[in-house]
Amino acid sequence: MSMLFSNIESRAITREAFGLGAGEVLVDPLRLIPFYAATTGIADDVAVTPWAGYRSGPDGIGVKMSPKPPLLDDPGIGLDFIPWMSQALMSALMHGFAFGLIVTRKAGWPHKVAWVKPSKVHIDETGPVPVFSVNGKVVLPGDYIYVPGPTVPGSIRGLSPVALFRLQLGKSKLAQKYASEFFDRGIMPPGVLKNTARTLDGGAVQVAKDRFKAAVSGRDIFVTGNDWDWTAL
Repeated sequence: MSMLFSNIESRAITREAFGLGAGEVLVDPLRLIPFYAATTGIADDVAVTPWAGYRSGPDGIGVKMSPKPPLLDDPGIGLDFIPWMSQALMSALMHGFAFGLIVTRKAGWPHKVAWVKPSKVHIDETGPVPVFSVNGKVVLPGDYIYVPGPTVPGSIRGLSPVALFRLQLGKSKLAQKYASEFFDRGIMPPGVLKNTARTLDGGAVQVAKDRFKAAVSGRDIFVTGNDWDWTAL
Protein backbone atom coordinates (compact mmCIF):
# COMPACT_ATOMS: atom_id res chain seq x y z
CA MET A 1 0.00 0.00 0.00
CA SER A 2 1.29 3.47 -0.80
CA MET A 3 2.84 5.78 1.79
CA LEU A 4 -0.22 8.01 1.57
CA PHE A 5 -2.33 5.42 3.34
CA SER A 6 0.17 3.77 5.69
CA ASN A 7 0.86 4.88 9.26
CA ILE A 8 -2.31 6.93 9.15
CA GLU A 9 -2.34 9.67 11.75
CA SER A 10 -4.26 12.79 12.82
CA ARG A 11 -3.63 15.89 14.91
CA ALA A 12 -5.43 18.24 17.21
CA ILE A 13 -6.55 21.68 16.14
CA THR A 14 -7.23 23.57 19.35
CA ARG A 15 -6.61 27.07 20.66
CA GLU A 16 -3.45 25.74 22.29
CA ALA A 17 -2.29 24.30 18.97
CA PHE A 18 -2.53 27.78 17.49
CA GLY A 19 -0.74 29.28 20.48
CA LEU A 20 -3.80 31.33 21.44
CA GLY A 21 -4.62 32.45 24.94
CA ALA A 22 -8.09 32.42 26.46
CA GLY A 23 -8.89 35.98 25.37
CA GLU A 24 -7.28 35.94 21.94
CA VAL A 25 -9.02 35.55 18.60
CA LEU A 26 -7.55 33.89 15.54
CA VAL A 27 -7.46 36.23 12.53
CA ASP A 28 -8.86 35.12 9.22
CA PRO A 29 -5.66 34.99 7.15
CA LEU A 30 -7.44 34.44 3.83
CA ARG A 31 -8.65 38.05 4.04
CA LEU A 32 -5.03 39.10 3.55
CA ILE A 33 -4.24 39.41 -0.15
CA PRO A 34 -0.66 37.99 -0.01
CA PHE A 35 -1.76 34.99 2.09
CA TYR A 36 -4.76 34.30 -0.14
CA ALA A 37 -2.66 34.58 -3.30
CA ALA A 38 0.05 32.26 -1.94
CA THR A 39 -2.23 29.52 -0.63
CA THR A 40 -4.65 29.46 -3.56
CA GLY A 41 -1.76 29.65 -6.03
CA ILE A 42 -0.03 26.62 -4.50
CA ALA A 43 -3.29 24.70 -4.15
CA ASP A 44 -4.30 25.35 -7.77
CA ASP A 45 -0.86 24.46 -9.18
CA VAL A 46 -0.61 21.18 -7.27
CA ALA A 47 -4.25 20.17 -7.80
CA VAL A 48 -3.99 20.39 -11.61
CA THR A 49 -0.69 18.48 -11.73
CA PRO A 50 -1.06 14.97 -13.23
CA TRP A 51 -1.10 12.38 -10.44
CA ALA A 52 -0.13 8.71 -10.49
CA GLY A 53 0.16 5.83 -8.02
CA TYR A 54 3.38 3.89 -7.36
CA ARG A 55 4.17 0.72 -5.43
CA SER A 56 7.52 -0.69 -4.36
CA GLY A 57 9.03 -3.12 -6.86
CA PRO A 58 11.21 -6.15 -6.05
CA ASP A 59 14.38 -4.07 -6.37
CA GLY A 60 13.01 -1.26 -4.19
CA ILE A 61 12.34 1.03 -7.14
CA GLY A 62 8.86 2.48 -7.45
CA VAL A 63 6.69 0.92 -10.13
CA LYS A 64 3.89 2.97 -11.66
CA MET A 65 0.48 1.44 -11.07
CA SER A 66 -1.87 0.82 -13.99
CA PRO A 67 -4.68 1.46 -13.60
CA LYS A 68 -4.29 4.25 -11.08
CA PRO A 69 -5.57 3.80 -7.52
CA PRO A 70 -9.31 4.57 -7.50
CA LEU A 71 -8.73 7.50 -5.15
CA LEU A 72 -6.94 9.32 -7.98
CA ASP A 73 -9.82 8.88 -10.41
CA ASP A 74 -13.04 9.77 -8.61
CA PRO A 75 -12.21 10.53 -4.97
CA GLY A 76 -14.66 13.13 -3.77
CA ILE A 77 -18.24 13.11 -2.57
CA GLY A 78 -19.87 15.39 -5.13
CA LEU A 79 -16.48 16.81 -6.13
CA ASP A 80 -14.20 16.17 -9.07
CA PHE A 81 -10.52 15.42 -8.46
CA ILE A 82 -9.18 18.98 -8.79
CA PRO A 83 -11.49 20.71 -6.25
CA TRP A 84 -11.16 17.66 -3.97
CA MET A 85 -7.37 17.89 -4.03
CA SER A 86 -7.53 21.67 -3.65
CA GLN A 87 -9.50 21.24 -0.41
CA ALA A 88 -6.79 18.96 0.98
CA LEU A 89 -4.04 21.37 0.01
CA MET A 90 -5.80 24.40 1.50
CA SER A 91 -6.25 22.46 4.74
CA ALA A 92 -2.57 21.46 4.85
CA LEU A 93 -1.33 24.93 3.90
CA MET A 94 -3.43 26.71 6.52
CA HIS A 95 -3.65 24.17 9.34
CA GLY A 96 -0.61 21.94 8.82
CA PHE A 97 -2.52 18.81 7.81
CA ALA A 98 -5.34 17.32 5.76
CA PHE A 99 -7.55 14.72 7.42
CA GLY A 100 -10.10 12.65 5.50
CA LEU A 101 -12.56 9.91 6.41
CA ILE A 102 -12.62 6.93 4.05
CA VAL A 103 -16.23 6.57 2.90
CA THR A 104 -15.92 3.70 0.39
CA ARG A 105 -13.23 1.28 -0.85
CA LYS A 106 -12.60 -0.43 -4.18
CA ALA A 107 -10.41 -3.54 -4.44
CA GLY A 108 -9.10 -2.83 -0.96
CA TRP A 109 -8.04 0.71 -1.83
CA PRO A 110 -9.68 3.89 -0.50
CA HIS A 111 -12.10 5.13 -3.15
CA LYS A 112 -14.17 7.98 -1.71
CA VAL A 113 -12.67 10.23 0.97
CA ALA A 114 -14.38 13.19 2.62
CA TRP A 115 -12.03 15.82 4.05
CA VAL A 116 -12.87 16.83 7.60
CA LYS A 117 -12.85 20.41 8.86
CA PRO A 118 -9.58 20.71 10.84
CA SER A 119 -11.28 22.20 13.91
CA LYS A 120 -13.27 18.96 14.31
CA VAL A 121 -10.15 16.76 14.46
CA HIS A 122 -8.51 15.95 17.79
CA ILE A 123 -5.55 13.82 18.77
CA ASP A 124 -4.55 12.53 22.20
CA GLU A 125 -0.80 11.91 22.34
CA THR A 126 -0.61 11.37 26.11
CA GLY A 127 -0.55 7.57 25.77
CA PRO A 128 1.93 5.24 24.07
CA VAL A 129 -0.24 5.19 20.92
CA PRO A 130 -2.02 8.30 19.60
CA VAL A 131 -5.80 8.23 19.75
CA PHE A 132 -7.66 10.12 17.04
CA SER A 133 -11.21 11.43 17.15
CA VAL A 134 -13.62 13.53 15.10
CA ASN A 135 -16.29 15.45 17.01
CA GLY A 136 -15.35 13.45 20.09
CA LYS A 137 -15.79 10.05 18.40
CA VAL A 138 -12.68 7.86 18.17
CA VAL A 139 -11.69 6.92 14.61
CA LEU A 140 -9.94 3.57 14.13
CA PRO A 141 -6.72 3.23 12.13
CA GLY A 142 -7.43 2.42 8.50
CA ASP A 143 -10.66 4.41 8.46
CA TYR A 144 -9.03 7.69 7.51
CA ILE A 145 -6.04 9.22 5.73
CA TYR A 146 -3.78 11.89 7.13
CA VAL A 147 -1.51 14.12 5.06
CA PRO A 148 0.72 16.21 7.36
CA GLY A 149 2.68 19.32 6.68
CA PRO A 150 6.18 19.74 8.16
CA THR A 151 6.59 17.93 11.50
CA VAL A 152 9.14 18.04 14.31
CA PRO A 153 10.66 15.02 16.11
CA GLY A 154 8.50 13.54 18.84
CA SER A 155 5.15 14.64 17.42
CA ILE A 156 2.92 13.77 14.49
CA ARG A 157 1.32 17.22 14.48
CA GLY A 158 1.82 19.08 11.22
CA LEU A 159 3.09 22.62 11.68
CA SER A 160 0.55 25.32 10.86
CA PRO A 161 1.83 28.50 9.17
CA VAL A 162 -1.16 30.34 10.62
CA ALA A 163 0.00 29.41 14.12
CA LEU A 164 3.68 30.04 13.46
CA PHE A 165 3.14 33.48 11.93
CA ARG A 166 -0.04 34.53 13.70
CA LEU A 167 1.61 37.68 15.13
CA GLN A 168 2.60 38.92 11.68
CA LEU A 169 -0.79 37.95 10.23
CA GLY A 170 -2.54 39.80 13.04
CA LYS A 171 -0.50 42.96 12.41
CA SER A 172 -1.19 42.75 8.69
CA LYS A 173 -4.92 42.41 9.34
CA LEU A 174 -4.89 45.47 11.63
CA ALA A 175 -2.96 47.50 9.05
CA GLN A 176 -5.46 46.51 6.35
CA LYS A 177 -8.38 47.47 8.60
CA TYR A 178 -6.81 50.82 9.45
CA ALA A 179 -6.25 51.62 5.77
CA SER A 180 -9.87 50.78 4.96
CA GLU A 181 -11.25 52.91 7.79
CA PHE A 182 -8.86 55.73 6.86
CA PHE A 183 -10.67 56.21 3.55
CA ASP A 184 -14.15 54.94 4.39
CA ARG A 185 -14.58 57.18 7.42
CA GLY A 186 -12.94 60.21 5.86
CA ILE A 187 -10.23 60.58 8.51
CA MET A 188 -8.29 62.78 6.10
CA PRO A 189 -10.36 65.80 4.91
CA PRO A 190 -10.38 66.42 1.15
CA GLY A 191 -9.15 69.97 1.61
CA VAL A 192 -9.07 73.18 3.66
CA LEU A 193 -11.27 76.25 3.07
CA LYS A 194 -9.67 79.22 4.79
CA ASN A 195 -10.79 82.83 5.19
CA THR A 196 -7.65 84.93 4.73
CA ALA A 197 -9.23 88.24 5.81
CA ARG A 198 -10.64 87.50 9.27
CA THR A 199 -11.19 84.93 11.99
CA LEU A 200 -14.64 83.31 12.00
CA ASP A 201 -16.61 82.10 15.00
CA GLY A 202 -18.22 78.66 15.13
CA GLY A 203 -21.53 79.70 13.62
CA ALA A 204 -19.95 81.54 10.73
CA VAL A 205 -17.64 78.58 10.05
CA GLN A 206 -20.60 76.20 9.79
CA VAL A 207 -22.51 78.58 7.51
CA ALA A 208 -19.49 78.96 5.23
CA LYS A 209 -18.96 75.19 5.18
CA ASP A 210 -22.58 74.46 4.29
CA ARG A 211 -22.65 77.09 1.55
CA PHE A 212 -19.38 75.82 0.08
CA LYS A 213 -20.58 72.19 0.05
CA ALA A 214 -23.87 73.21 -1.54
CA ALA A 215 -22.04 75.22 -4.22
CA VAL A 216 -19.63 72.43 -5.21
CA SER A 217 -22.07 69.51 -4.98
CA GLY A 218 -22.31 67.76 -8.31
CA ARG A 219 -18.86 69.19 -9.15
CA ASP A 220 -20.37 72.63 -9.80
CA ILE A 221 -18.24 75.79 -10.12
CA PHE A 222 -17.38 77.66 -6.92
CA VAL A 223 -17.14 81.48 -7.12
CA THR A 224 -15.68 83.57 -4.30
CA GLY A 225 -14.12 86.95 -3.55
CA ASN A 226 -10.54 87.69 -2.48
CA ASP A 227 -10.92 86.61 1.16
CA TRP A 228 -11.24 82.81 0.74
CA ASP A 229 -8.54 80.31 -0.10
CA TRP A 230 -9.21 76.62 -0.95
CA THR A 231 -6.38 74.11 -0.67
CA ALA A 232 -6.99 70.52 -1.83
CA LEU A 233 -5.28 67.78 0.18
